[in-house]
Amino acid sequence: MAYMYYHHAAATRPDVARVGEEPIDFTHLFCMTLGDHGLEREVLALFDRQAHMLIARMGEVDPSSVPALAHTIKVTAAKGFSAR
Repeated sequence: MAYMYYHHAAATRPDVARVGEEPIDFTHLFCMTLGDHGLEREVLALFDRQAHMLIARMGEVDPSSVPALAHTIKVTAAKGFSAR
């Protein structure tokens, strides 16, 4: 649902996101999922779960491990979800 809300909000409200600054490149996501909106939701839900898990783990590990966990989130986002 967050995807649908964001996608609609970004399309109708210029204050939500500016062109080129969207946190998710929906065109890329659409291409990578062959236009399957159900698969798009699954991919975004998987990323959401992974990000929440890694953020929670940051509070449980030695501080020296936090940059590696943050890097994992960044790389995952950049490879499949971020605007290029």
